[in-house]
Amino acid sequence: MRYTKQPDILSGIWVWWVQNQKLRRFVALLLWTPLVVAGGFQGCAFLVSKAFEDMCGNDIANVYPSPDGALKAVVFSRNCGATTGYSTQISVLPVSEQLPNKSGNIFTAKAHYKEVTYSKKGTIPIKGRWLSNTELQIAYPSQAEVFQSETRVNVQAGSFDSRTVTLQYKTFKAERPKN
Repeated sequence: MRYTKQPDILSGIWVWWVQNQKLRRFVALLLWTPLVVAGGFQGCAFLVSKAFEDMCGNDIANVYPSPDGALKAVVFSRNCGATTGYSTQISVLPVSEQLPNKSGNIFTAKAHYKEVTYSKKGTIPIKGRWLSNTELQIAYPSQAEVFQSETRVNVQAGSFDSRTVTLQYKTFKAERPKN
């Protein structure tokens, strides 16, 4: 008696798969379409984020160094294009760090140009005064509309020196612009 190998089920499926070209195309389409669409969305999102990344700009008006010289309070105007107005912002940073092209980390305000005289740099009058190495007092016009006023901020002042700066706020009556 001669031995004949029975075809196993997997080889039958493989032969059927190889011969059925329409099914292969359909399965490939079913698997690859979501991947291509998702990749396209990711690519578009990346390009849009890069295109609008630097639409805002910061213009430094004043810098107030802390008494020990480790930190600084930077007052700056932030402008994000024609559809938004200027805002006055403040960031507390290590003295060695440049102001990043980001919003301020402690204070954001603006005032109507008829209410307050703006500086040449586009900021409302802000007065900063360090009371100690970790206490900062900010004085701003009472006419200002404040959007952000943090009471504490943690700043990395060195490799192993992390400081918590406590913030105090005062208002004053600013001069109205002369017509």
